[in-house]
Amino acid sequence: MSTVILIIVSLLFLALTVLLQQRTFFIQYVFFLRFPILIGLFMVIFPFFAGEDNPKIIQNWFDIDFVGLTIATWLSILLAWAVMYAAAVLYVHVPSRNDLLFLRSEHEKKKRGEAAIQPMPNWLKRYRFPIFSVLATPIWIACWRGSVALSWLEKLSAIVMGVVLAHLFAVGTTWVRGWYTSRQQASLQTMPKPRTTRMNPKVQQALESARKTVLTDDGLSSLWKGYQQEHDDVFTRTRALSFLGLAAVMYVFGFFLVRPDQRTFLTESVPAIAYVLMLLMLLASALSVLSLLLDRYRVPVLLILCVYISWHYKAAEIDHYYKLIRANCPLASRSSGNYGVAMAYEDWAKRHPIDKYPTMVVVSASGGGITAARWTAQVLSNLQRDPNLTDFFGDSIAMISSVSGGAVGSAYVVNAYTSAGAPRDGTTWQTVEDQAGRSSLAAVGWGLVYPDFLRMLVSPPAFLVGKDHDRGWAIERRWAAGTIPDGTSIAKWRDGIRGGWRPVLIFNATVAETGERLVIAPVDIPTAKQGPADFSWRARKLLYPGDDLEVVTAARLSATFPYVTPIARPDQSDDCVDNLYHVADGGYTDNFGVLSAVDYLREIAGKIQADGRKVVLVQIRASNPETMPSPQNHPSFLSIASGPLQTLLSVRTPVQVARNDALVDYLKYEWQQKKIGQLYTVVFQLYKDNPLSWHLSPREKETITAEWLSPKNQCTLVALKTYLGVVAQAPAECSVS
Repeated sequence: MSTVILIIVSLLFLALTVLLQQRTFFIQYVFFLRFPILIGLFMVIFPFFAGEDNPKIIQNWFDIDFVGLTIATWLSILLAWAVMYAAAVLYVHVPSRNDLLFLRSEHEKKKRGEAAIQPMPNWLKRYRFPIFSVLATPIWIACWRGSVALSWLEKLSAIVMGVVLAHLFAVGTTWVRGWYTSRQQASLQTMPKPRTTRMNPKVQQALESARKTVLTDDGLSSLWKGYQQEHDDVFTRTRALSFLGLAAVMYVFGFFLVRPDQRTFLTESVPAIAYVLMLLMLLASALSVLSLLLDRYRVPVLLILCVYISWHYKAAEIDHYYKLIRANCPLASRSSGNYGVAMAYEDWAKRHPIDKYPTMVVVSASGGGITAARWTAQVLSNLQRDPNLTDFFGDSIAMISSVSGGAVGSAYVVNAYTSAGAPRDGTTWQTVEDQAGRSSLAAVGWGLVYPDFLRMLVSPPAFLVGKDHDRGWAIERRWAAGTIPDGTSIAKWRDGIRGGWRPVLIFNATVAETGERLVIAPVDIPTAKQGPADFSWRARKLLYPGDDLEVVTAARLSATFPYVTPIARPDQSDDCVDNLYHVADGGYTDNFGVLSAVDYLREIAGKIQADGRKVVLVQIRASNPETMPSPQNHPSFLSIASGPLQTLLSVRTPVQVARNDALVDYLKYEWQQKKIGQLYTVVFQLYKDNPLSWHLSPREKETITAEWLSPKNQCTLVALKTYLGVVAQAPAECSVS
């Protein structure tokens, strides 16, 4: 892969050298054309990094449907043409604006032995659109390969439609340029002639002298030096500005038409890559204009932008927020409240008598992006739809401890419960699986390109971009659309928990500033500061008595995957000292949700002992800790340099699994010694790696579905049925412990 990229970059630089036809001044031009060159290189290189064999966080950017392929083709061509206009305008204006050597007079050049600059070749002017469209071909190829659900005819038709739309856009650019030029000429013709007045000759001479002094190359006219006149008859400023204007109009309309809090045809069809292409289209023009104006004065554009953004963040007090309803601020009390874990268990036990439900089920759902969301929903739905378990498994679940992607899947599962208990029909569970595996990558793209990008530069009005509007808010709205109604909150779920028919769903997160485990739950939980060490949660709790937040917000906080969703603090006043912490992904402290599950079981151990009820801990893991990658026999320099960081990332999963297994084994031993009751555990594990991005291809969904039928998971199913009393004895090939 590295060799292919190196060859592509070398060929691009060689083609650029031939195109400019000025080898002597090649380095100068590369500097002045740096932004179009960088964006062009991104268009060529990025598709290689988004393939199946590259980091899982950026996979599936090009798995799109027919409409998405049309839009991606259209915008990729427009981006290529934006690069063309930006590079061409710089090429024809930079020499005169920056006094480059090859602009000297012919006589001066002959004296110095310098070659004269060649004009823009006619063939490039004539075939500029198809030539620069080549930059878009790597994106077309990636989309063609990634859109596995489409036939070759559908792919070809979508690409053709995208090309047609791009040419219609070019026609629109020409029309806008003609309209602007005609209006400008008309205004010049109708402009009244200036009145001539007599002036004192000495005063007139003084004014003329001042004008000549100011309007020199060192005066005001130097601001527009090399920019006043067009230096080419095809690549003109008006064409470039017309193109930029229409792109800006598209950007503005996109803000309203594809908002993730509405479910329309466009929000379902516009792919994530479209937002990236749109943003790059604007940056290609804007950064090129800034460099054209400021390079003359040796002003570094990127440095100025970074300084401005840093200042703006500080001055405007920009941060990422989530909505939290807080009753009292500052807090009047830190008490655990009136409805704790033990009371929730009692309400569940009243509705589920021991003669019908002799075994209570506790679930821990691991993190892992959309893969974990789909796997969690699939395991729980398959267990409920199993002919032997349909009548009681879903109702036997008293608590689910979820993390990150597993929290998203668990939210859909628990939301499906009604006053009648767990759903019995397969249609509802199929909907849960589909929603858990529904792509939300485009919502992240919208949030990044619109609210996050805008807030870096300006402070937009609240009615356009709310204080809590960012890519985290966008993915929340995507998760809620169509399944979890707006306003579905933790407090509203408590009514179902009191009724005994809805499981307690715990969302595990992490406090970014302290590294502590943060527990978000619809019940009042104890903390390490308020109980014996062996019966403490050893964690912070987000919700105190009177607090509330939406279920999708809780899932988003638990699934604050690095850079995909930002760490956020609640939208509260600064006197809420106890509430200013930022929330990060729960996977930092426990990516498998076992810690909260064990704490829950310890908290209700006395109740379990009194009831004589058995307990099964069902662990749902979306990552395979048994995977052993091949050693690097001949690592590169970059591999050696990134070794410490790679080790830090690699050590997390096996260390957490070993710790959790030891914790569960100790809890079993503790219950056995104290004769509390029988505690069993089973693990449903996804053995094949899948993307961490919030998008699954049809093939990956099929892979996850097939994992349920793997021999190990089927043996786990038999073991679970044995613990639940459905199967008298497990087969010999399935060990039960």
